[in-house]
Amino acid sequence: MNALPRTSWPSRLTMVRRAMLMSPRSSRVLVVLDDEEAAYNLYSYGKYLGFTPLSDNDDARIAAGEESVLDRTRRLFYVCCSRALKDLAVVLFVPDVAAARAR
Repeated sequence: MNALPRTSWPSRLTMVRRAMLMSPRSSRVLVVLDDEEAAYNLYSYGKYLGFTPLSDNDDARIAAGEESVLDRTRRLFYVCCSRALKDLAVVLFVPDVAAARAR
């Protein structure tokens, strides 16, 4: 299998993510979490997993009981992981590995 250049990941992952929402379950699933390559701010695995601080806007939305980045990220992560019937692998790319491991 050929590795994709990192620069081509966002467009390919976006297409896979959209397809996964409607696709049947698969026996093996690989979920790649990478906030740095994201071109949007609706989701944040760093915030969801606790190694990226929440913004003031995030705190305000949570305090008001409104949908937040944590809610959207949790749902997306659940959908991705729930596609696996047998094997699930989750790969997390982070800018600071030590900080992520500390959480």
